[in-house]
Amino acid sequence: FWLALPIGVLVASISGALLGIPVLRMRGDYLAIVTLGFGEIIRILSKSDVLTSFAGGPQGIRNIGGPVLFGATLNSAMHYMYLILLGIGLVAFVTHRLQNSRTGRAWRRP
Repeated sequence: FWLALPIGVLVASISGALLGIPVLRMRGDYLAIVTLGFGEIIRILSKSDVLTSFAGGPQGIRNIGGPVLFGATLNSAMHYMYLILLGIGLVAFVTHRLQNSRTGRAWRRP
């Protein structure tokens, strides 16, 4: 899980950047149409049998175990909720610290 997590983030970042580069100059209705189109293409591909051998289809990639945190296996929906809340708290803490740092104050200047 801990190896698959950064790989998933990296793949999502790269694919988002590659899909976003051609769309950077679009505005208004055209941007909305392209955004909805890309979303629909990804939804159809994820539900189809085309990527089943690569990504597992609708079930996702198999054989990735649940996260183990401090020796405890997190394998229920409640455990995942706590892990997500921990991540949200970490992001909020880092964002707050960054906003109040010298760099954050410099970014806010007009």
